[in-house]
Amino acid sequence: MAVTRRTHVTTERRSSQLLTVTPLFTNFSIIDVVDGIAFKPHQHQHYEIIYIGSGVYQTKLNTQPMTLEKGGLLIVKPGDWHEDTGERGLLYYSLGFQCLKAMSGGDVSMSIFAPDVKPAQQTFIDNAGVFSAIIKRMRDENAREDIASSQLQNACALSFFWEMVRALPQDVLAREFVDLSLLSGFRSRAVNLFQRNITHALSISAMAEALGMSESSFTHKCTAILGMPPMRAFMKCKIERAHLMLTQSDMSVGEVSDYLGFTNQYHFSRTFKRFWGKAPSALR
Repeated sequence: MAVTRRTHVTTERRSSQLLTVTPLFTNFSIIDVVDGIAFKPHQHQHYEIIYIGSGVYQTKLNTQPMTLEKGGLLIVKPGDWHEDTGERGLLYYSLGFQCLKAMSGGDVSMSIFAPDVKPAQQTFIDNAGVFSAIIKRMRDENAREDIASSQLQNACALSFFWEMVRALPQDVLAREFVDLSLLSGFRSRAVNLFQRNITHALSISAMAEALGMSESSFTHKCTAILGMPPMRAFMKCKIERAHLMLTQSDMSVGEVSDYLGFTNQYHFSRTFKRFWGKAPSALR
């Protein structure tokens, strides 16, 4: 077996901590084959996405033979038995990851696929070129190796993951994964809304309208998913930003109060102390 180039980038970076479903990416490899490859049957401990750039990729997934060509994508899940072969001219990419969910005792692995998924349901073709574009960006960033390249590769990997989830038929996905993903989506959208409007005052009705929800549904989801009602969640976001500004800038307490849209400095100071246990002036 000869491989002209195998590029391996260990990322081990998590996507945003705001997400309940957390893909943890471990590696991105480029396999460019010269004289052929033959990997013996092996059982996977984590997920691996295989994307075919060119040539013909022969594989068996849980003894099921498959052939993938350019644009073909295969997801190997934990516990799967996998073997693969390929001839000269084969170029493929491997993206390794774990899928985690947050628990009180720490993160634990979770399944993306339903228990009865078949090997044929773990593969599809990138007809629209969505994944090839992401792969190209990942390769470009891998070659740059500057201060932002690792972070941008991780962002690309995260995009690849969710585009993959979108491309898979919903009936092959685990019910728990779907439910937690929907909750994660709300959390991310709500926090993004708070951040975009952090210098303004927002009513609950305005927040709900921005997210296309009724006030009651929005309030219920905030309480259930964010752990607090909407106005308190929005205020928490403001006060966390205030703490950052007071510790990392030369802005005065009054300037921070005005910037974040508080009616007056007294209201700001009282709210800040309620969240942080001390007055904002203590950070000056």
